[in-house]
Amino acid sequence: MKKITKLVASLLSLTLLAGCSDAHVKLNDANTGVFKVGNKTVTKGEMFRILNANSAYVVTNDAISKICDIEVPVTDEMQANVDEMIESIKSSGEGILDYYTQAYGSLEQYTKQLLRNQQLTALYEKYVTENIERLISEQSPAYATILTFTSEEDANAALSGLNDGSLTVQDVLQQYATSSSGQPEILTLNTTTYPAEALTLARSNKKDDGWAKVNTAAGDQFCLVRVEEDDPNTYKDALITNLARNQSIQSEASASYMKKHNFKVYDKDVLDAIKESYPEYLN
Repeated sequence: MKKITKLVASLLSLTLLAGCSDAHVKLNDANTGVFKVGNKTVTKGEMFRILNANSAYVVTNDAISKICDIEVPVTDEMQANVDEMIESIKSSGEGILDYYTQAYGSLEQYTKQLLRNQQLTALYEKYVTENIERLISEQSPAYATILTFTSEEDANAALSGLNDGSLTVQDVLQQYATSSSGQPEILTLNTTTYPAEALTLARSNKKDDGWAKVNTAAGDQFCLVRVEEDDPNTYKDALITNLARNQSIQSEASASYMKKHNFKVYDKDVLDAIKESYPEYLN
């Protein structure tokens, strides 16, 4: 049934986006069969019940797909990335590619979805690039390494060794109990993997400050922080990639492009569903 729902939804989204003269879609032959999958015949009535249950998602998803084709058409690089993914899946184990192709109906449909994912990534990165200065101001990014300890004695010993050069970060990871990876990371307002006190220090310190220690207010964690770069322009490409993965920014980008391309829906029931689920998409 899931495959049928996906197929019906994709077919019907095209008719809704094209628009109609009536405020509601009317069916006089709801019991008429439209197509058959296996031993299941799907009628017109079933098609529209499926659509109504998924209308907001189906229509907005199809609209964004069409916007992708306008804003970020498929490139040779995108196609090469997808071809590489397919080959990697083929070599990862027998039956794995079959699983994906069955889930999407065919290898062609699965390939199309992978290409669409490539386009979506490009769309979000395009939006972030176009709005990077504002997003930097809003997100207050930092590029830093944070080491977190539950023992203040370990934190102090690590801090002393890191600052006098007798220890490297790898030495600290091996000699002391810390849950951190020891890798530099881009930190934004959406970062929740470290205590707030450590994130605040990462944003306020400078690269030349070296390692610094901060305790949590509860006194249960002790963090060492080193800012790796204090100018976002020095890690701009990585920052764009990072921000483009942010779900709230993705939603913001989708809404922006919907309005740019004058997204409209003419069926009242579908419009009401979108108003409830995705009001930001409507002008």
